[in-house]
Amino acid sequence: MSYADAIVSKIPKDIKVGEWDVANIDHRLQKNLHHENQTTFWTIIRHFKSSVFGVTWVATLIWFIVFLIGEGIAVKTKKCKDDQSAQFKPNTTIFNLDCEFVNRLTNEENTTEFKNFEANMKKVLTFFLGFFVTTSIKRWWYQTSKIPRLTDLAVISAAIFQPGDKPGAEEKCKKTIRDLLRLCALSYSIVMLSISSCQKDATTKDEIIQILKNKKLASEEELKKLGFLKADLGEDYFTSTGGAMQVWYLPLIWASRIVQKEQLKDGYLPKEGKEIAKNLGKFKYDLEHVAEFTQRPLPAIAIQALNFVFWATLIVGTLDNSHKFMDAGWYYMPLDFIFHIDELIVYILLYAWLKMAKIVTNPFDGDRHYDIDVIERIDLELFEATVAINI
Repeated sequence: MSYADAIVSKIPKDIKVGEWDVANIDHRLQKNLHHENQTTFWTIIRHFKSSVFGVTWVATLIWFIVFLIGEGIAVKTKKCKDDQSAQFKPNTTIFNLDCEFVNRLTNEENTTEFKNFEANMKKVLTFFLGFFVTTSIKRWWYQTSKIPRLTDLAVISAAIFQPGDKPGAEEKCKKTIRDLLRLCALSYSIVMLSISSCQKDATTKDEIIQILKNKKLASEEELKKLGFLKADLGEDYFTSTGGAMQVWYLPLIWASRIVQKEQLKDGYLPKEGKEIAKNLGKFKYDLEHVAEFTQRPLPAIAIQALNFVFWATLIVGTLDNSHKFMDAGWYYMPLDFIFHIDELIVYILLYAWLKMAKIVTNPFDGDRHYDIDVIERIDLELFEATVAINI
């Protein structure tokens, strides 16, 4: 028996806020590169795909290809200088470059222009990349830190609802709180599942509706009122701009009706009912805040421009390298590589920041290492809310 089962074993099933997967409760910290008690080296090996080298392998490969092209140009340049009378012949080199073209490309004036271009582009890239990443991380933090906690509402409800002294009143009061929290959890789940379209087993409208049923967050009647049982729902219904985002707040309206009713005579909120209503409003505001960040992303032109500048800088900056060891032949190429490895490290760092900006754009994309597991988060909220009103 897990510790979650041990805690709720004495809680009546009809007072549970919803159903949850115990496995999601027992493993609150996922086994990923952030939560493993291992050295950085072994973490990179175990999770190479999501490590800095796994994320930047495309840039590394492109840099190496451009570096080899530069080495080929250097070899051709040396050959042309050794034989001033050499004429272009097809297939004499793997790059088929004419000596005149190579000489003009590698003359002192053009080499200086290339180096100036690289220096200017790196200044532009580092400035705007730093600004863009800073903005993206701020948006990521503002969004994730605003995700409301059902537990907070449960604690406040448990403190303010007054069951009275009548026989059976305490259980009835808990059921009222349960219904209130269940409706809040329904709105929470609709929003979170809609803005995270890549969650495992929650990518289609039928799968999402089945999740709401399995977790007992909504009855058939409530699903019908929300319009979720219509046969003509599109597959994009549960997305950040889909139809579900037009009705997600309705369960919160139903919850407010419960608060309104309980403030009447013989209700469980003889006073301070406005505190519950206030926190319901805050719960709705926070959910709207989270959803709007996904609905209104940064303009795509920003990341497009940064990608263009990065790749232009990498290609031109790598081609203008000096290849002094190539004068002695191809077999000295490793020495050229070693003396330019610092440049590769810089491009890996810049590309890693570019990828990080893309990763934090949507923290609900379903990535095991970098994103929030929405299904697990829903299960945890249901579990903690149930415990809060029953322990």
